[in-house]
Amino acid sequence: DAGIALEWEAIAAGESLTLSPPQALNLGRILREAVSNLIKHAGSARAHIRLAADATGLRLEVRDFGAGCVNSGSGRGLANMTMRAARIGAEFRMESPASGGCEIRVRLPAARAGRQSDPG
Repeated sequence: DAGIALEWEAIAAGESLTLSPPQALNLGRILREAVSNLIKHAGSARAHIRLAADATGLRLEVRDFGAGCVNSGSGRGLANMTMRAARIGAEFRMESPASGGCEIRVRLPAARAGRQSDPG
């Protein structure tokens, strides 16, 4: 509905991580805020969302190809995402890649999430 083409990538390698309810809730809210910011501020025709899990942990990346990372200072979105990541022991980064746009990266180390062997 926002006129933005979405590229979605989900990768799980070897092990699955079990998230606690607070981890799942906070990661979901970080994703929601990142996408909301992308729709409102990026001016991008496409976005890429990547969720990857492996033995080292879980990574969430939200990237647009628009105006770059702009912190207008008028909202609490960036501060909330940073706080939510810290609350669950995740690392949070926001950067403007040299090729343009803005990228939000969240990394939850495996030691912070539960691990479960992949049965298949």
